[in-house]
Amino acid sequence: MLYNSTMSIDVYITQGTPQDVRARYNSLKELAATLDFGYLDDEVVVLDTETTGLSFKKEELTQIAAARMKKGKITDWFVTFVNPGKPIPANITDLTKITNDDVRDAPTPDFARAKLVEFVGDCPIVAHNAPFDFNFCTKDEAGGPLKNNLWIDSLDIARIALVRLNSFRLKELALAFDAPPSTHRADADVESLCAVYRYLLAAVFALPPDLVEKISQLEDKEVWPTGEVFRVISQLQKAHFEAQQDVTLSPDASIPFNLKALRRRRIHEVEKRTVAHTIVDDTDTGMHDIEGFVPSQSVFGAGKTKQPPLSMPLPEEISDEFSPEGILGKMYDNYERREEQVAMANHVLQAFSTEQNLVIEAGTGVGKSMAYLLPSAFIAMRNNVKVGVATKTNSLLDQLIYKELPALAAALKSTTGQDLRFASLKGFTHYPCLRKIDRIVMDELRMVQVNGELLSQAPVVAQLLSFIEQSEYDDLDAVPLHRHILPRYSITSDSRECMRKKCPFFNNLCFTHGKREQAKYAHIVVTNHSLFFIDASSPGPLLPKAPFWIVDEAHGAEDAARKATAQRFSAYEAKRVADALMSEDARRNPFVSLLRSNAVDQSKQPEAASLYFGLLNKVIHEGKTFASTTMKFLDAVKNLSTFVLGAHAQYDKEEILITNELIQTYEFSRVQKTYDEFALNGQDFAKHAGELLAFLEGFENINSFINEIALLVSHASTLLDAAKLVLEKHDSEYIRSFTA
Repeated sequence: MLYNSTMSIDVYITQGTPQDVRARYNSLKELAATLDFGYLDDEVVVLDTETTGLSFKKEELTQIAAARMKKGKITDWFVTFVNPGKPIPANITDLTKITNDDVRDAPTPDFARAKLVEFVGDCPIVAHNAPFDFNFCTKDEAGGPLKNNLWIDSLDIARIALVRLNSFRLKELALAFDAPPSTHRADADVESLCAVYRYLLAAVFALPPDLVEKISQLEDKEVWPTGEVFRVISQLQKAHFEAQQDVTLSPDASIPFNLKALRRRRIHEVEKRTVAHTIVDDTDTGMHDIEGFVPSQSVFGAGKTKQPPLSMPLPEEISDEFSPEGILGKMYDNYERREEQVAMANHVLQAFSTEQNLVIEAGTGVGKSMAYLLPSAFIAMRNNVKVGVATKTNSLLDQLIYKELPALAAALKSTTGQDLRFASLKGFTHYPCLRKIDRIVMDELRMVQVNGELLSQAPVVAQLLSFIEQSEYDDLDAVPLHRHILPRYSITSDSRECMRKKCPFFNNLCFTHGKREQAKYAHIVVTNHSLFFIDASSPGPLLPKAPFWIVDEAHGAEDAARKATAQRFSAYEAKRVADALMSEDARRNPFVSLLRSNAVDQSKQPEAASLYFGLLNKVIHEGKTFASTTMKFLDAVKNLSTFVLGAHAQYDKEEILITNELIQTYEFSRVQKTYDEFALNGQDFAKHAGELLAFLEGFENINSFINEIALLVSHASTLLDAAKLVLEKHDSEYIRSFTA
């Protein structure tokens, strides 16, 4: 689908958003003006409430506002203050400007809800964060009939269809779409939402049809009403296609969804931009080389052939660029030369030229980022080598990647005609794992209990799929996914879990490895301290090698290095493994999944089947035993922390050294005893699980089971090794501790 930019909302779009997605967002005003959204827009009631607080069980309404809207035009209003029967808290009055005087003679909540029911009738109701308004509007018998209406959550729609916006609050949406402002008064917020609503429907329509249909199928509308919005839009997309192509589709025609195909379309956009140059596919590795781009050299003297000496810029070349007439002047309006910045840049140049280490302390306002980036860019581009930058925080990493380096690249391009290539790299768990997500999407979604309430995974999965469709190789850090509904570990992989060439999404489809490919051709690679030191202590490379590294915010380097090189037993990880082994859910326990799969046909292979079921049932039993002793071990460690810190110990607050005195206590002996049981059962489980895996190698079409089982066993083995190091290793080189 083509998009014409008629309205700019670029300032509200997250950094790194692909240009075609930006164009899509800019086209929504025109799209909304030309489309018919059927019963989603024939006649709806847009509603907002103000209350005395957030708890619908304890608090009450102070204002209801609702507007009847047809095809984007408001035709009628219902607005009333409500007497909540209790004083309005001062902070609520400050926020909404609704006072006790305003509501003193207002109708009771029951009466106001009854009048709202009359006004709404059977119309669909649109609200921003609809569950909140739903709870307050239907909390008694008078508002009960509204439970039968379709409640459309505009916040839900925005989070999915406009996933690349900086914020989904109504206030920011109104600014982005030039709508009347949201002011935390129900009537003003309704007017604002009325103006935004059709843009949100247009945003859904602008999504790929296969994605829209898949989202519509994630959950029943009784559980997740937003799915109904996507179902209606999916039908409108098909009708639009029929009209455009002059064809008639079958009434039950469906569009098959394939995550790999969705991802290929996005990567095709990346490849289109890359050239000027030919994309050559290496079918053995799935990797793409860009003809005309040579991966920048990794190290001095790589290979047996002696490398020519590097060509370094002269100090005056660098100094001249820090002036209103130089590159810095092209980057910043009203740029003023700062001698401290120039001095730092020349020190960096000298350190690179002489291959010497250098420590610089630069005060606030020096402009240290550009002081090291400019000489780095000159050297990297002139010699086709790579310069690495490691930052303490991901926020600084993002600032360099999305602000400083693009501005520098643009100035260099206009001055030298050359392209400065740059890329960022974070750890595995920052990027979505498409293999895991594909499995979640293909399985039936679950209801998850959060704070005593059952919530569907559907909205979070929909948001995640839309992010994948609208992103090239971005990480998940800026996406506000509900971590309790869809935990980060369930949608990301660490370096142990990554299947690499065995994964159907390897290489350029994968977010992690796609990022690595970008880094392969970059002049400047930016990462964080954590990955920098993990790479330094890892037997295999995680970062591309570079002859020069800059460690920014180096005051945090020691702590990052210690964490990167430490062996760690994580109670959180241990509980994850134990929960999986105890579960009877085939989606969580790969052994149960294998047992229910009929992978070995007993009628055709009776002897093999007998051995297979014997091994599998034994491993399932041992897995549960291991899980049980794991939880006992964790309880013992928790009791030890209470003993050391007292009854009011706060979790994850203090690091406690394991000293000889502590080892002599009864509480530590309990830890040691439960550890011995944990270690013994874990070894038995790992041993027999290994035997099962060896047996399974002889069967076809069960690779997915083998991989999932191997990953779970690998996690368990890693926990065993880490616990052994902490509780059995008495080498003076190690400092042993636990965090409580």
